[in-house]
Amino acid sequence: MRSSMFKYMSIFVQVVEQGGFAKAADVLHLHRPAVTKAMGVKLLKRTTRKVSLTDEGDAFYQRTKILLGDVDDIMTSFSPTRPPRGKLRVNAPLSLAHSVLVPALNDFQSRYPDNGLSLKDCNPVSSNR
Repeated sequence: MRSSMFKYMSIFVQVVEQGGFAKAADVLHLHRPAVTKAMGVKLLKRTTRKVSLTDEGDAFYQRTKILLGDVDDIMTSFSPTRPPRGKLRVNAPLSLAHSVLVPALNDFQSRYPDNGLSLKDCNPVSSNR
C-alpha cells in the first residue's frame, strides 16, 4: 500500500505542476485515465479549462513535495551506484603491502577520493630470538 501511496502522491504533484491531467499523464508516461483514477480525494477543482487546488489540496501539495524530495534523497544516499565512502583499514604483512598495496594506492585514491586508508603491518613477531 505504501508504494502505491507514493505513486499517487507523485501523480498528484505532476498534475499540479503540469496544470492538468493530460500533461501529467504525458510527463509520467501514463494513460490519462490512470492519472484521473489515482486522485480519489477532493484536492483539486476541475473545470473544462483548468485544474486548481482546493485549500486541502494546497496543504497536501506542499507537504507531499517535501516528503517526495526526502524520499528521493534517501534513495540516492543508499543507491548501489554510489561509490563507497569511509575509512578502509588494511592489516597486511609488510612484504604484501610493498609489493601489491602500495603500487595500487594512486589508483585507489583517484577512484575513491572520499575514502581514507590505514595500512597496518601484521607480521607476526618472531618468538625464536
